[in-house]
Amino acid sequence: MKRIRSCILALIIISFAGSARADEVVFKGTLGLITYVKKNIHLLDTVNVGTTSYLRYSALEGTVQLPLSDVIEIRFIPYDVTEVAVTQTISDTIAVPILSLMGTVPRKVVNVSSIAALKSALLDNTVDEIVMANGRYTISASSSQTTNSLWIGPEYASRTRPILVRAKTRGAVVFDANGGSIGGMTFVGGAHDQTWDGFSFANGVVSSTGVFVIGGYIDTPALAEPVHHITLRYINI
Repeated sequence: MKRIRSCILALIIISFAGSARADEVVFKGTLGLITYVKKNIHLLDTVNVGTTSYLRYSALEGTVQLPLSDVIEIRFIPYDVTEVAVTQTISDTIAVPILSLMGTVPRKVVNVSSIAALKSALLDNTVDEIVMANGRYTISASSSQTTNSLWIGPEYASRTRPILVRAKTRGAVVFDANGGSIGGMTFVGGAHDQTWDGFSFANGVVSSTGVFVIGGYIDTPALAEPVHHITLRYINI
């Protein structure tokens, strides 16, 4: 029964795709105990990062994305009152297939084989996933902000979609400090929604601030914007 219902709704969604809408979404609130409604938005699509799906919508504050698991109900509301609004309660079995028909484009995956190329791809807001070729890469301390340092600063804050940066094979991409400071990665200036997966850091002396720095530059306005949704998985030091 759910399969038939999904197909019918999909056709209705497609019919609205080219027109202006004022959609509404009911989200879970704090601890899932309180719900709230986001009104007068325009539903865009869903994106997947690892095993998590996100619902993207546009609003006055720009493009926003929230975990699909927090969505309770979606309402497709046309401006034309002669059309009928559609309300759909979300269930795990049909949510992603339905929403994926709303203009979702294929994921863009970029393969890189240098630190400079990785950072360049990270700046590209159309990229969903960066795959780093297996190998050993010499890095400078992140605070040096050189072409081979992993300083993830304000220039990356303008991204509007999450991104996965991963080793082609977990553990087979080594960031080598070449005997120097292994201030490996710094995230500052509003960097957000990044997942780094499967990297190793080796051959260096750990600095006083540690291998990873997330935020903390509160005395420098350009770097003080909050950093959020940074995920480090399967990292070896």
